[in-house]
Amino acid sequence: EQPEEDFVDALDDLETLPCNCSYVFVCILLPLLNGTINGFLWPGYSLHFAENEWSLVTGGLAIASGCLLRAGTQQLQLRGGYWLIVPMAVIHLVFAVLALIYQTS
Repeated sequence: EQPEEDFVDALDDLETLPCNCSYVFVCILLPLLNGTINGFLWPGYSLHFAENEWSLVTGGLAIASGCLLRAGTQQLQLRGGYWLIVPMAVIHLVFAVLALIYQTS
């Protein structure tokens, strides 16, 4: 076989991403909403701790434990696949929206 034919055969074997509503919702919209909500709250986090006269070390430990839990959760999602990623993303989004709606201060 010619090298060009190998290249054409390799292109035929490539997977394509579907362009439907399910793909847009799961792979684009949910991560975008989660990232937007998470990023929106971080600037006020240390200010909230300082305003309530709480130790910033406690806030830092909360952030560190959250990052460690996130790393473990991401490994679960990699091993579990979409059937685990989508429900966890929806649960996370629900709790983030509830936290925005029902603020205590």
